Amino acid sequence: MRERELTERDRLAVQRFVDRVALLYGAQSLLEGPVDGAAHERGLHAVLAAKRGVRVTVALSRADDEARVRAGYVRAGAPAPETRVISDALADTLPKSNMVVSFDAPPYVCDWHRYIARLASVAEKVLLVVVRNPERLEFSGSTAHIRRETAELAPVLWGLGRVREHAYLAVPKVVSVLRKLANKGSLDAVQAPAGVSVRRTARLHAFVVDTAPRTPQARRRLLALQEVPT
Repeated sequence: MRERELTERDRLAVQRFVDRVALLYGAQSLLEGPVDGAAHERGLHAVLAAKRGVRVTVALSRADDEARVRAGYVRAGAPAPETRVISDALADTLPKSNMVVSFDAPPYVCDWHRYIARLASVAEKVLLVVVRNPERLEFSGSTAHIRRETAELAPVLWGLGRVREHAYLAVPKVVSVLRKLANKGSLDAVQAPAGVSVRRTARLHAFVVDTAPRTPQARRRLLALQEVPT
């Protein structure tokens, strides 16, 4: 299996986590993309939130993905999302949303620091960033710098807002079963700090960043992010 492909179990874990965060923050609108490192699952991470009535917009880098994404939502019993084709993720204006979701962007965008800052600037309440877990023993990023840059994501996010939680997703079934037997909580998401068995086997790592500005200084910083030169 190529690193970028997700199993059905992985896909559901991401969708459930996205929906949980949307519910926790009372998000009524949600933006996905436009850089998405998933394969066939690109643009489908907010299906469960959409089924609950959250208004979803999916930004895509390719026009030929629009029909596939709409069909994927309808097939899951969710309203078809609004779709937008964004030709340049660093230059084009993204619509504001209560919640913004990024999946596996760092390996696929030339300046991921600036890209994440763009997403934070349009996230009115919360930014959810999901990446491949760099601690996983079987991590197979194409180059060593992908592992390093992903591991450096947390301090970047702290510069954009308040990292309220981070969790490991897509833990192998055998690890999940052992955790369940030990009464250690959810099988979908394991909150950090986590044990070695989780950190070394989970395929994904998710960061929840509260982006709502609460001080004049924070509001000025958010405005500065919106004006990052292209």
